[in-house]
Parts: sequence; structure tokens; C-alpha cells
Amino acid sequence: MTTRNIMAEQGTLDILLNGAAVSMNNVPGLPSWVPDFSVTASRPLPGTPNNGACGDRHQVNSVLLRDPRSPLSQASWYALQAMSITPDGQTDDPRIAEMIQIMKQSLVPLEWNVLRVEGALFDRIKHVGKRRSMDGESVVRLDTSWFDLAEYLDLVYPTGEGRSEAFWRTLCANRTPTNDRPPDSFGDQFRETLCKIVCGEAQNSAAAARHSSPSGVLLEALMAQALGISHAVRKTTDADDCFRQLNDGLEQLDRLAGSEPPEKSYFPSRDSIRRFWESSDVRIFSNEGRLLNDAFGQPFEVSYLHVYGGRRLYVTERKYIGLGPEDVDAGDGVWILPGSYVPRVLREQTLEGGIKQYRMVGDTYLHGIMQGEAMEGLGDCFQTIDLV
Repeated sequence: MTTRNIMAEQGTLDILLNGAAVSMNNVPGLPSWVPDFSVTASRPLPGTPNNGACGDRHQVNSVLLRDPRSPLSQASWYALQAMSITPDGQTDDPRIAEMIQIMKQSLVPLEWNVLRVEGALFDRIKHVGKRRSMDGESVVRLDTSWFDLAEYLDLVYPTGEGRSEAFWRTLCANRTPTNDRPPDSFGDQFRETLCKIVCGEAQNSAAAARHSSPSGVLLEALMAQALGISHAVRKTTDADDCFRQLNDGLEQLDRLAGSEPPEKSYFPSRDSIRRFWESSDVRIFSNEGRLLNDAFGQPFEVSYLHVYGGRRLYVTERKYIGLGPEDVDAGDGVWILPGSYVPRVLREQTLEGGIKQYRMVGDTYLHGIMQGEAMEGLGDCFQTIDLV
């Protein structure tokens, strides 16, 4: 009831934007649309509440009214939501009691855990990346599923941007660290960040190889092997195992870097990573394997570290790229809900008799539709759905 009342007071669905995946809830049995206010480690996605994914469209009260001629026909959807499950008040005046009953009878009866809304399915998720925790160390480890997802995108993104630009804008939710505007360009910083991550992975792999190999393996030799550079060192099984994933990632980066014109390509090539390695004394991890505090501090990295932890990259059927909650999965829908300035990931479930309900997985950034761009094309796609 608290959540409904806050929605009625605010006139938006912003109360649902607590930035945490439903799976992080501490309170058992909560409907998926009710935020768990005990969760403090939330990171709401940046956005513009007055000009978000839903444009200026709000929820319509008709989804809750049995009769449009009802005395409640002028009330907002937000007010009707709160009224729909309000218990009958105690009053000594039978006329007031009768009026309350008449008004409530004109509303569609809802269970306490149901939120009936108007929404439109924009796209479905087809490919998902790896889960990533909110731990800073996890966020800067090499994740080659990024490169798989990038290769699923068309070279020209639906917005007209190149795919590497769409990729880095998604990683930082297209916001500067102060969340005041989209960045002009973080492309060069993104390229350098990837170089850091690859070299950091080399540091970790070298440490693992030194620990497991009695003869020890030099970091420089391991990095040389990963980059395909000749180096006078005995190859070891440990080194080969440590760098199998890294080598695969470097091959993919080479393909991605070469697939776009140089002026539009922001993925680093194998050769640019080698040059970065040779010219930079940057260290990502301490000798104990802990992330150094000053390793990542550029504006792109600040924005990225703020929004990425605990979230997961995905690509949709229409080849949009998004950043969603950690529990996002293939087949989930990306929905536009009027009154919510960011899109929502919803999971459909079918009950007996073919009745469909939806569980909210969480909020999402989907590059290219965050400023209402999708609204014109949705037209008659809006429908009434029940969130549970």
C-alpha cells in the first residue's frame, strides 16, 4: 500500500526505480514491482525524469475503471491505484459509506499484489553477457562476452552511430560522471580503458602462472605470448592455460577494431594494446592482486564504474544493446511503461486459461530509446498488463 500511495502523491512510477535487481530483495514474498526499501546498495540508472523513454505519456485511468461514466472518471491512474485496495473506512454516516461502496464498485477489483498498468513491448532480449558483481575488482576484469555481444550488432546502429560508439555509450549509460548530459565523446577513453583491462588481466594471469610454476614465468613474457610477439622464454602449460581466453579476446578485438573506419572505431586492436603496454607504466592490481585505487579515474571510467556493477549487457532481437539487471535473460521483454522514465525488463508468465502476468526483473538502459525515440513507432502497441 505504501508504494501505491507514493505513486499517487508523486504522479509517476519513479518510486519503482530503486536501482536494484528484484533478486537483491531482503524481504521475501514482495511483488516484483514493489521496491525493497531495506536494500541500500542500489544504483539507479541516470536519466531525465521529465523527458525519458516514455516521453510525456502517463498511465491512463481507463485500465482500472469498469465504467468510464463513473464518478471517478476524472481521477488519475495514480490516485485510482491507491483507492483500488484501500479498505472501507469506518463511518457513522450511511450516505458516505454508500458513496464509498459505489465508487469502489466502479473499479476493476485487483489483488493486493497486482499493479495494473498500460505498457508497450519494444523488443525482446536475444543474447546476454556474463553476470558481473558490484565488486570493483570484478567490474574491471576482462569479459570476452562483451566482444561476442558487439559482434551481434550491425556495423551501423539503429541510431546511425557506429557499433563501437553505441557500445561505449551503453557501458556508461550515456552520461557524464555528474549525470548532467550525454558525453560529447568518451570513445578514446573507452579504448584506453579496454587496454588497461587487457593488461590487468595479463598481470593477474602472470601472477597465477608464477604461483603455479616452480620455474616462474615473467609477466613480460606472458604478455608477449598473448600479443603474438616473439619472446625468448620456455612456454609452459600454465601460461598457455592462463592466456587462452586472453588470446581469444585479442583476436575478437582485432576483428572489431578493423570492422569500422579508423575515425569511427573505438575498440583497440592487438597492436594498439601492445603499444599501450610498451609505453605505459600503468598498474591495475597490487602484488596481492587487489585493485589499485588510482587505476581507473577518467570520466568514462567513473561513469562506467557507477552504473555497471551488478548489471549485465545484452543485445535484443532488433540489435539494440542494453544494460540491464543481473538476472536479465534471453526471452525477457524490454517494455515502455508510461510514467517511468527508463524502460523496464519484464518476464512473462502464463497461468491456467492462458492468462498472462508479468514479473518485473528491473530497470534497464537501452541505447537509442532513452529520450522518447521509441514512442512514435509504438503507436497502438500499448496494452493493459498486470504486474505481480
